[in-house]
Amino acid sequence: MNLAIETVDLTKKYGSKVGCAEICLRVSRGQIFGFLGPNGAGKSTLVKMLVGLLFPISGKASLLGRPLGDLKVRSKIVFLPKNFAIMIGLPVNNCWISTPLCTA
Repeated sequence: MNLAIETVDLTKKYGSKVGCAEICLRVSRGQIFGFLGPNGAGKSTLVKMLVGLLFPISGKASLLGRPLGDLKVRSKIVFLPKNFAIMIGLPVNNCWISTPLCTA
């Protein structure tokens, strides 16, 4: 199977509080996928781990068949949080901020 995302027992804690616990996930390339759940369920924590903004304390993940954090994969990811401030008149800079490792 050609996977876009795979996680195995991915876990993140904030001190003694668990943000995500042992998340196992497989998403095929081309599959439309979303996270649903109540506040505090770990949706944002999981996404932030997948894009490299947070680091898991245990488990592993891969994106496009490469380990989490691989620069080739990270250069293809754009993460725009819901409170993203856009710089009016600077569309190139807006894209660069969201993908600082992008080479193209």
